Amino acid sequence: MTLSSARRLARKVAAGYHVILGQNLVGFYLHGSMTLGGFNDGSDIDFLVVTNAGPPQDQKERMIRLLLDLDGQAPEKGFEMSAVTLNDTRNPVYPPPFSLHFSNTHKDRAAADIVGYCRDMNGRDPDLAAHFTVARLFGEALIGPPPKAVFAPVPRRDYIAAVISDISGAPEDIINNPVYVVLNLCRVTAACEQDLVLSKKDGGRWGLVNFPDKYRPLIQNALDFYLNGSRYVSSRISEAARRDFAEYSIKRLGPYIT
Repeated sequence: MTLSSARRLARKVAAGYHVILGQNLVGFYLHGSMTLGGFNDGSDIDFLVVTNAGPPQDQKERMIRLLLDLDGQAPEKGFEMSAVTLNDTRNPVYPPPFSLHFSNTHKDRAAADIVGYCRDMNGRDPDLAAHFTVARLFGEALIGPPPKAVFAPVPRRDYIAAVISDISGAPEDIINNPVYVVLNLCRVTAACEQDLVLSKKDGGRWGLVNFPDKYRPLIQNALDFYLNGSRYVSSRISEAARRDFAEYSIKRLGPYIT
């Protein structure tokens, strides 16, 4: 899927949510690779839905039904959405609360029991601290005020906690999902050491300069495959080399892991 076709699909979802939520909708914000760069066939369509109040059950069901109905038009990784309130985006706490969430991980469950799914899918998500940060700095409003009018700055300690939480399984995950893990470890290291908020693409480019030379082939390989639309590193890079990179990165990030 091209970026332009993904944007058209995102606008279709935004228009549907405008109808469903009415005046309760504050804004619909794209974030992730669609606004940071590097969107490809291995990407998903990331967006945040900001409301004045948490949507009632019937609206939640219609929101999820729309995503299920449009799933066949989405990229392989589908949609990733969280619905949050304006109070929580303007007064961020950690972990941030959400009133509804959806991603491919939950698609089968939602399709099998949409009533129960929408009733139970709420709580707190550390990842939202990172999503709020990216949305504020790089997000795009398809509906609503500019991102900086809706998303207050997230405290740095909360942003770092969020990105660190995303790498906890890196030594194992790097075997089956090496491109994401390699590039993510690079951008998390950049965030911790230089207070940078980077895409996976820019994280990889940062890593080429700021990691030891022996890891450059692995990082370049991951970056090349990411930009070419593949999610898997070439078999030329051994599992041992991947694990070594993950273990080195985790050790390097040790001072930031609490």
